[in-house]
Amino acid sequence: TFGQRHSAPPLSSAAFAASTMEPRHSEANLVTPRELGHFEIGDCVWSPCARLGFRRSTIVSVDTHRDSFFVASTDVDPAQGGQHSVRRSDVRPCYDVGPNRTFQDNTEMVHLDDANILDNLRRRYQKDEIYTYTANVLLAVNPYKSLPALYTKEQMDRYRGKNQGTLPPHPYAIADVAYRQLQRDRKNQALVISGESGAGKTETAKKTMHYLTSVSRTDAAQGSKIQEKIVNANPILESFGNATTVMNQNSSRFGKYNEMMFNPVGSLVGAGIKTFLLESSRVVSQQQGEKNYHVFYELLAGMDEEVLDRLMLDRDASYKLLHSSGAQPLVEGSPEANKLASQFEELKTALETFVSEDVQNEIWDVVGALIHLGEVDFVETAAAANADVDAADASPCSASPSSAFTAQMQSSQEARVEVAPDAVEAAERAANLLGLPYTKLEKVLQFKEMHVQHRQGRTSHIKCPRSLAQARQTLQCVIKVLYKRLFDKIVGSINEVSNSFLSKEDSRLHEQSYKSIGTLDIYGFERLQTNSFEQLCINLANERLQQFFVEEVLEAEQRMYAEESLNIMNMELPDSQPVVCGIQGIMSKLDEHSLRAVKNLVRMGPGDD
Repeated sequence: TFGQRHSAPPLSSAAFAASTMEPRHSEANLVTPRELGHFEIGDCVWSPCARLGFRRSTIVSVDTHRDSFFVASTDVDPAQGGQHSVRRSDVRPCYDVGPNRTFQDNTEMVHLDDANILDNLRRRYQKDEIYTYTANVLLAVNPYKSLPALYTKEQMDRYRGKNQGTLPPHPYAIADVAYRQLQRDRKNQALVISGESGAGKTETAKKTMHYLTSVSRTDAAQGSKIQEKIVNANPILESFGNATTVMNQNSSRFGKYNEMMFNPVGSLVGAGIKTFLLESSRVVSQQQGEKNYHVFYELLAGMDEEVLDRLMLDRDASYKLLHSSGAQPLVEGSPEANKLASQFEELKTALETFVSEDVQNEIWDVVGALIHLGEVDFVETAAAANADVDAADASPCSASPSSAFTAQMQSSQEARVEVAPDAVEAAERAANLLGLPYTKLEKVLQFKEMHVQHRQGRTSHIKCPRSLAQARQTLQCVIKVLYKRLFDKIVGSINEVSNSFLSKEDSRLHEQSYKSIGTLDIYGFERLQTNSFEQLCINLANERLQQFFVEEVLEAEQRMYAEESLNIMNMELPDSQPVVCGIQGIMSKLDEHSLRAVKNLVRMGPGDD
């Protein structure tokens, strides 16, 4: 549980807020567009625009019968503007404050609606003011460029101990509020970050964690060690958990909850990472224009030739696991190859903080084995073809029951598929890197073993040969499970080393003696051409996060207005609960169907399930 916490709306930005911050209001934020029903000819308004969202327009005429206006756009190219009709409900009031003035808090504006908020964000963005408050929520718009002046040591010192709103909007202000409330109330705090893919959520999370490690009352030597571990964990998680998608070249394909633990005096004593829902299907298939996880390409670009030879990999070769979706093999010396090589050096340096050199070599062995497993394919054996012919030609009079049963038993023990001749070498290389006999790997891919427990205590072992489709599906499952377990093992090593400063006794009692500040960095909402099951889960998590924001921030704000007897018209808030409940109901049905299918309880035919 997050305890006391807030979230942010899923705009095209990363947005987050610390828990239980005091809301700030202005007299102007009590006016809503629904209360401004009297528009007249000549009024300046915002009208809908497919390209910009909204554009500044002037009312030319009023159609009272259709409850609409004719408006003329004033701030776009005349060739793209002109007069057009818009419904009254689509128009937003516009209050001109001049070309240079912006608002650090959206609630300070005269009209608080989507059009005016977006205009304020746009004008601040053009001045490199990428952070804006909306009451106790911070909106951050990705600048897609470096702004080092915003994150200096001097900036950290400015925000330390300051109340929110006394300085320009900044993630440091939110983090500082969370840290001071942790010390004052002795309650766990949480920063919840949401937004679309590519909005800058992970970078924002890193800024807040860097601030917390710097301002905590930690011994300089110990604090620097913990900070080093937190910083070094980022390139590891990005290499093994991030990938290139259509929307983002460095998209997080997993969710994580970064937890920083503080003792009663406010000193940072440990840190941990909880990960969830790694997109393991990406390891075996990617959509057109997308790539696999970064670590595969970084390994080929930056690993020494000697190690690549041991892994039996070629730098410029084309591999199915990495280049089947349109990605091109690396060209040695190209800017992309140099960048990946540099990232791989950073990855190796970071891994030295958490694992030994022997463990690193084992990691590279597993990554290399996965690449080779991606080259494996199967062909049907002669036994499979004969079994199909026998099944087609079988008749009650063609053989005795005993001979038919014997032939069936013999065919059931023979493999129906085998590794394709041109893929045997790749399978042998993968087995060698995984430390397995090739025959054992081949047996797993060819047969499914079932163990039947009898009432007498005896156990029967039954081998069922896999079909061609089943063998390919099993291979994909092996690749996905291996990568997920490798990822979990690396995260476990990071947590173990990051908490090494806690004694065993402290570790058992840390929930009572230590409090934490958590940072939820969830992957962004995406709508792809073909959406996987994991993408459905990702989008469902974002819907639940949006519903959490509505409940914990917007509804709480309205309850506070009611308690203070403010004469405010209740706004109809968006409700994602029907969508969330609907998808969860579908998942329950799928889960039930899968369990029945495993036990062969699914009906097939006219009355199938």
